[in-house]
Amino acid sequence: MVNKTAKPELILVEKTARTGRIVLNQEQVLNPLSQQNIAECRQALDQFRTQGVFVVELTGAGRAFCAGADLGWVDGVLKQGQGRAEERYENSYAALGDAQELVKEIHTFPGIVVAVVNGPAVGGGAGLALAADITVAAKSAYFSLPFVPKLGLIPDLGAVSFLQDRIGTARTMAHSLLGEPIDAAYAADSGLIWACWEDGELQTKARELIARIAELPRSAAVEVKQLVNGSRGCVLHDYLELERGAQARLFGDSETLGVLNEYLAQHGSRVHPAKG
Repeated sequence: MVNKTAKPELILVEKTARTGRIVLNQEQVLNPLSQQNIAECRQALDQFRTQGVFVVELTGAGRAFCAGADLGWVDGVLKQGQGRAEERYENSYAALGDAQELVKEIHTFPGIVVAVVNGPAVGGGAGLALAADITVAAKSAYFSLPFVPKLGLIPDLGAVSFLQDRIGTARTMAHSLLGEPIDAAYAADSGLIWACWEDGELQTKARELIARIAELPRSAAVEVKQLVNGSRGCVLHDYLELERGAQARLFGDSETLGVLNEYLAQHGSRVHPAKG
């Protein structure tokens, strides 16, 4: 008998001999990031590492890739501070550190991680998508960093670093400050992601891409990954530490607290990605 009241799994994990798949699985709320599903993603990557999986697909269920942080999680971090800036700093520093570990583990995974962006990738969801070794997207998808104008925070999960490396300083500055969405076609044309495909073709072409990568000599592919990552101007781990400190300081800032509380009061614990 099916238990119709049972909660769906936060992520779905699939595996074949050389490939694995992680699906963010809260499609009714557009797949937000939480402490629990981040931990489950990290566990899945660790299992794939142990099992010798070569290529991992990361995607979202339903019409979104990831809506960013679950605002209930953010609200909890604020409430734990009990009004003290020092405690908010410490709590947010710890919380972001947990999320950043997922980005680091994608970066160091001994194989190739492919993000298949099936819909909006907002906030931390954009950083997560861009952390992959190869990112592809549906034509209707977009990437958005609404942190500064809507939350009074900075983009996290490495987003600024990824944009800086791929599309340059001017565009990184504008997108990070203004939060204007980056549509998938522009993202592909500018080099932010590898490819943009028609929505109806995304899954087929993504499967073809993953199968093609899975046939490559693994050792050579991993060496290429290490060379690409090692050639970056700023080592990702160092950047993430700078990002973590800056974000935590903002959680202790009175102006930021006012912006955040206003946003949480208006939107509750659910984030709905919207352009503009």
